[in-house]
Amino acid sequence: MRAHFGGAICLLILSSSFTYAAPRAPQGWSVPLDNLGINGTVSRLDEPHNWQVRQISSFDRSGGNNDNRFGEQVWSGGVVLADLEGPGVVTRIWTRNPHGTLFIFVDDIEHPIITTPFEGLFSGHVEFDSPAFNLFSPPFTNQGSGGYYSYVPIPYESRCRIMATGVDDSLGYQVTYIDLPAGSPIRSFDLTLSKDDRHFFKRWRDDWESTSYRWSDRKTEKVWRSRHNYYPGEDSPLVPLEGSGVITEIEINLESYDQVALDGVWIAIFFDGQEDPGVLAPIGDFFAASSKDVEDYDSAALGRIEGRMWCRYPMPYRESANIRIINESGEIADIEYFVTRREGEVEHDNYFFARYNSGVTVEGEPYEVVSIDGEGHFVGSSISASNAESLIILEGDDSYSIDGRPGSDFHGTGTDDYFNAGWYFAEGASSNPTSGVTLKEARKPNGFSAFRSHFTEPVTFSDSFVFNLEHGPNNDRPGVNYTSVSYWYQNDKAPGLKAIPEIAGVELTHKSTD
Repeated sequence: MRAHFGGAICLLILSSSFTYAAPRAPQGWSVPLDNLGINGTVSRLDEPHNWQVRQISSFDRSGGNNDNRFGEQVWSGGVVLADLEGPGVVTRIWTRNPHGTLFIFVDDIEHPIITTPFEGLFSGHVEFDSPAFNLFSPPFTNQGSGGYYSYVPIPYESRCRIMATGVDDSLGYQVTYIDLPAGSPIRSFDLTLSKDDRHFFKRWRDDWESTSYRWSDRKTEKVWRSRHNYYPGEDSPLVPLEGSGVITEIEINLESYDQVALDGVWIAIFFDGQEDPGVLAPIGDFFAASSKDVEDYDSAALGRIEGRMWCRYPMPYRESANIRIINESGEIADIEYFVTRREGEVEHDNYFFARYNSGVTVEGEPYEVVSIDGEGHFVGSSISASNAESLIILEGDDSYSIDGRPGSDFHGTGTDDYFNAGWYFAEGASSNPTSGVTLKEARKPNGFSAFRSHFTEPVTFSDSFVFNLEHGPNNDRPGVNYTSVSYWYQNDKAPGLKAIPEIAGVELTHKSTD
């Protein structure tokens, strides 16, 4: 009996020596960014957001075309590029000609948290207190086709000021930022990275350095693969999906990668029995490959390598998703496809939309990329132009009119600048994780093809969204052929389009899965 009692005491003493350790709470200024879904991936892009995205740029406020340097003079040789009230996050800094010295102040700190030659912001020369990991280096920052860009997020609790000295009128800049609701739990940027910060940005970096392939999660995702011939005039199912889930990738290989197939074979996707498809576009434009002559490009959301094209915008549905191929090309389309789906309940009301538009420019009027009524968020576009007399069409600025506000609230500095490039796509084709220049036609007739994704800063709208693109300095290049596909999310099955494209001879109504 005494032996049994002594053993019990021994067990009690041993058990009391082991205490439960609660999981360590993540630490660092990147934690709130991760909670908000600002993590450099498209994985949560379909979720609704309660912020607003805004942009400050050097566009000519007089209505002219001198989109170079605009800023409040604050001291000899110095300008304020942006003075932002918090809470918020600077998500993108772009310029076509970085020179002089850049200063970034966060909150009410008297001294700038970053002081660097402007060009050093994009080349890994910013001094970090965490030398093993420099954020201001590729793939977070880089340059390509005449433009310099940084996608390093700079969160601020109360204020962020971006200033420059020693700059002249060749600068040209854009600062894109997320304006968060008051009281949002954000932590201000710091050059010192915690262990969790380094892990967060390492994941981000790894994702951006390996965008050419997406490895499916065998535990949560299922991949459908097949190959079929789609005959002229047919409207045939690619994959009918039942239940609730999210399409995380559509990849297509065209055996005959020619202009006839890219223009004449369309993809349509009906979510949850939609009357009008959520996705409707020629297969080339949908994947940002509007021409057979585009160079290979590689980004997180869209890509093409040797005829293999992919789209990774998340596409949620609650009951069904019916992916169809409409072949109006007049030729047999030999298509191999891979469709990846993540099964499970969708906890919001948003639907994915991707819609094609086209038009010929008219004197005095911009090309309307898309016009949407309703509530949602815009996440990107692919745009092409052809039959131009010169590349001066690229002088045309981009502008977003959000919820009826004037386009000057979100106004760019040139078509090439919108795609993170510059100087008329100076270096030709190039791509990065968020955008790409896929074609530059330098000889007459001139043209281009390019795309950009806003997954780092989804542009929210409550009532309406209009994307206009000027052609030339003053909408003065008529007769240019433009095509485009816009990508967005909306909390309604019916697309809020003011103009729905048509395919000749095809009735665009919901088809039952067969």
